[in-house]
Amino acid sequence: MRQILSIETAEALKAATAALDVGAARGHALAVCVTDASGTPLVLLRDDNARQTTVEMAVNKAWTAAAHRRATHELAAVVQPGQPGFGANIQFGGRLSPLPGGLPIAIEDAVAGGIGVSGGDAETDIAAARAGLDAIG
Repeated sequence: MRQILSIETAEALKAATAALDVGAARGHALAVCVTDASGTPLVLLRDDNARQTTVEMAVNKAWTAAAHRRATHELAAVVQPGQPGFGANIQFGGRLSPLPGGLPIAIEDAVAGGIGVSGGDAETDIAAARAGLDAIG
């Protein structure tokens, strides 16, 4: 038997709020999703001015980070034509996202969730996700 650590809702809300704050400071309207260890959303926040598409992309980035236990942008090179993971991004109903802005949430070296941010440029999405991680610790 193994124990699975998972982020709690209060922590997820704190992380999502911190990520939204980064977007606001940089002039980007973001959507942020924080999932538990299974990739199930706990919190989804969307800035009032965020585009409709940011919501699904944030959810998919958070799911991907939790499921693959690594940053989503690390998958980008792997899913390109000629690479071993080519086509993987169309698996799982299109949920697998190689776009920047998804990070795993680790507790004691175990993945306890994921955070996904969408709506900014690549640097903003990654910085906002990192701020979410920093907010919880």
